[in-house]
Amino acid sequence: AQAAAEGWIYTVRPGDNLWSVSARHLTSMQCVKRLQQINRIPDAYTIPPGTKIRIPVAWTKQRTEGISARVVNIHGAAMLKRVNAPENMPVELGMQLYAGDEIRSENDAFVTVEFTGESGMRLQDNSHIRIIEMKVFGDYGLVDTLIDLQQGRTENAVPSKSEIGTRFRIKTPSAVSSVRGTDFRVGTLTNGKGTSSEVLTGLVQVSGGQKAINVSAGFGTVTALNAPPSPPVKLLPPPDLTQTSAIYEC
Repeated sequence: AQAAAEGWIYTVRPGDNLWSVSARHLTSMQCVKRLQQINRIPDAYTIPPGTKIRIPVAWTKQRTEGISARVVNIHGAAMLKRVNAPENMPVELGMQLYAGDEIRSENDAFVTVEFTGESGMRLQDNSHIRIIEMKVFGDYGLVDTLIDLQQGRTENAVPSKSEIGTRFRIKTPSAVSSVRGTDFRVGTLTNGKGTSSEVLTGLVQVSGGQKAINVSAGFGTVTALNAPPSPPVKLLPPPDLTQTSAIYEC
């Protein structure tokens, strides 16, 4: 029961059975029977496609080597700090990013990063992030990404319909926002002493002060340092741009 406390969800595909799933994703075939028990599957050889199987993290193959992200868009200036690198370097289009890398964007700059599993993050200006970890569970059954937002704001898009499961987390000094398929924004407030989490689509779990809440689309919450998230409030409607000119001339 303790091993099953933290897990990820695998969706059964045509031709799957517990033996093939275990061979691809688990550390040992001895876990087959236990996997069958915790998911209450009557026949290990015949599982209807689309069935959701909970796989404990403790039983799963995990890999961090060779996992990277990529800069897919950049506007303005941003600097990259890499572990053991003698000096910082400018962020460039197409650059590969690895766990431990830090990016700091300057005034009027933004950087868009694509992670394994097609999750995307747009770092806004005057922001600072560190990639804590990028991890693959099993045979690309789940991609887990953890980002430390030390300053500024990010806009994030996590695919909801993909054969690869995705867990994407943004950590700040006061909160952690965790999602599996949604669009959301995270920002730091007052020198890292607070965090704003705004959900555009899907559902985000925000935790802080030893408490977690779910925030639905169209709502946001603020989490102060060492305090639980505030009750979600409805976001303001987007500005009406219908009367805005399509072309600007200087």
